[in-house]
Amino acid sequence: MAVAVAHAFKVGEHLPRIFFQLPGSSSSSTQSVEISAEIVWLSESKKGAGMQFVGLSADARNRISSWIARERTAPEFAHLPKPVRRDPQPLEIS
Repeated sequence: MAVAVAHAFKVGEHLPRIFFQLPGSSSSSTQSVEISAEIVWLSESKKGAGMQFVGLSADARNRISSWIARERTAPEFAHLPKPVRRDPQPLEIS
């Protein structure tokens, strides 16, 4: 996940508690997610960062997966083949 940041993070920094609302959901809905993450990249300006979710609960994983499934494919990706399978466990890179 990529985010815009106001605080200067470092690659490898652990963020023990992040709370966010999934796009397209209202503040009164149950589509908010609390996660832990690690900073895996920073933009050249240091105002953007990439996070890798760490230790997602089954509930958080399901909410994020459901949101992704509801999103429409961007037109520039429509021509790409659909995935053939889904791995039961996500790929973890050490």
